[in-house]
Amino acid sequence: MNELTQALIAESYAAQPSHILEGLTDDLVHRELPNVPHTIYAELWHIAFWQRITLHWIAGIETPYPAKPSDGFPQKPSTESVQEP
Repeated sequence: MNELTQALIAESYAAQPSHILEGLTDDLVHRELPNVPHTIYAELWHIAFWQRITLHWIAGIETPYPAKPSDGFPQKPSTESVQEP
């Protein structure tokens, strides 16, 4: 098992991804904050989007590069706006 695989699904020097996210509530991951460009959900979606594209490229599957940067984020995220006091 290589180091990347071990970091993602097994014991390693870093916290397991499932443990990093386990305390986050649905409300929190979809909440918009002032002066923060994306929600936690949108950032995680973005990471998964690029991982999938990269894995397709590695596997030789022709996958087009997104036409614009915003294509790498969810188009209509379910969010809750939080106003600054």
